[in-house]
Formats: sequence, C-alpha cells, structure tokens
Amino acid sequence: MKEKNEEFGFDYMPIPREDLGAPIETNYDRFIRKSKENPFVPIGMGVTTLALSYGLYQMKTGDRKMSQRMMRVRIVAQGATVVALMVGVLMGVGKPSK
Repeated sequence: MKEKNEEFGFDYMPIPREDLGAPIETNYDRFIRKSKENPFVPIGMGVTTLALSYGLYQMKTGDRKMSQRMMRVRIVAQGATVVALMVGVLMGVGKPSK
C-alpha cells in the first residue's frame, strides 16, 4: 500500500537536522532567501501596508478624498503583490531542486 504522499506524487523530504550536517534555516534566513529570489513580494507588502495605514489615518482625520485615494492605491498594490507572487511561483516551478 502506498503512503499518502506517494499516492499524490509528492516526494518525502526529511527535516534537515544539524547532527546530519545540514544547516538549520531560521525564519529570518528563509525570509532573506525568499526576498532575494522574488524581491517584489516584500516590496508590494510594504507598499500595501503603508497605503492602508495612511488611508486609515486620513479616514480618522476626516480627509475623505485622500482616504479613498489611498484605499485605491492599496487595492492596486495588493494586486501587484499577488501578480509578483504568482510570477515567482511560476519561475520557481522550472528550477531544478538542489
């Protein structure tokens, strides 16, 4: 009987262990590596966060026109981030794994 992972075509990938000689990758190291592979995703996330924050601030102060403009900027930035993420995934599919 096949394991669940083999049934769907997934390869078993062991967790890297320090005692086996493989370095352990921290979350920060992984973030840096992924940011270097596709830098537009963290940039898009930052622009989205800034537009949202500034838009909410303008909504609180009562400037409806600027608040509405920043919400539109946020939507565009979110869309661009999703597109960058999808492009990064599609580019990564063709790469051979190490």
